[in-house]
Amino acid sequence: MNLFEENSNFYYIYYPYERLESFLFFDGVNDLNVNDILDKDGQLPQMYPLGYLLSKWFLFYSALIQSRNEDVINDNYINIFSKYFPNSQVLKNTLEYNASALDMFLFFVVNHDILSNDYTEDMQRLQYSSVTNIYNFINQCIGKKEYNTIDNLKKIMLANDDLKELEYKVIYPPVKRKNKSYHSHKTIESLDTDQIIDLLEKNSNQIPEYQCYKITSIKDYLYVALHVIFSSSTMIKQCKFCRRIFVPQNYQSANYCRYGVFDGQERNCYEQNKYESVMYNEKNNRCLAEEKRIRNRLHRWVEYFNGSAAEYEQRIQICEYWKQKIEEKRGFYNQKTIDEEEYYKFLTSIPKAKNLLSYDYNSNLTKNNLENTYKL
Repeated sequence: MNLFEENSNFYYIYYPYERLESFLFFDGVNDLNVNDILDKDGQLPQMYPLGYLLSKWFLFYSALIQSRNEDVINDNYINIFSKYFPNSQVLKNTLEYNASALDMFLFFVVNHDILSNDYTEDMQRLQYSSVTNIYNFINQCIGKKEYNTIDNLKKIMLANDDLKELEYKVIYPPVKRKNKSYHSHKTIESLDTDQIIDLLEKNSNQIPEYQCYKITSIKDYLYVALHVIFSSSTMIKQCKFCRRIFVPQNYQSANYCRYGVFDGQERNCYEQNKYESVMYNEKNNRCLAEEKRIRNRLHRWVEYFNGSAAEYEQRIQICEYWKQKIEEKRGFYNQKTIDEEEYYKFLTSIPKAKNLLSYDYNSNLTKNNLENTYKL
């Protein structure tokens, strides 16, 4: 059964008590309630760390934009989706009601996203422009705490002519008390002073609840996701290992995500980074060895230059450009999106020092920090 053709009641679910999120499809006649969120066994829904779903959308949308900018004819959205989500059931003709929360979200993305900028209808163009503005805003928020605020989100909503309240329905999960209960299922007991104090001091920071946002478009989802992230007093960062965006769970200084574990991987990125460092020392990985040689070569090319100030600035910018490209490709390599051979081929294709200035940058980038140096 194709859910998108039949109904579009999708909900983003946030559980602030543990900073978890989920995504579900609901086709009931009546309003959403707690029984609609729980599975058939009465268990809590499949939930992920805050920011997990946003990181998936951001990865997919970034690839779409890169494909458009580079005008890669064969890289349509289906090919791109298959590359980044090879295990997803979304591209099948139908999606079952018992699909995972991640597949439900990806299904929503594929069917609701504005995947091109060549639409003719005004509403489609507005949607495309709005989503692009939000995407660019997220890019600016990465690692910059001062931008990760509700006030800045409202500025983007105002620029998109979308300044409106984000409404949600609160649903309380079933209470499972680990300790003694102060009331039975039939009557409510009067609490003495000690019991009142005991009640107030336990779980006093947050009351468990589900915040359920009805989502009808990608734009709606992005507003809600960012609002929830900023409201949780956290920020968007970039994982130093897989290079994907993520939201730290426990402390702001976290540099590695743990999303890979929820994709079925054995280790989170922090653990995988340590593991691969050991493996490199044992196996002398040729990619990491080549990367180190290139970084040293670029450093010498800049620092040992004694020519004009203008060319020195050019060299600095070119050096930064290649460092960014290496970071990007290494992220794909760490994600297993490209294999070792493809990563090594990229590294060996980087021009030698004598060819760095004559390299044809016009055909290899669109708009970045070299735009003031080269006429693009």
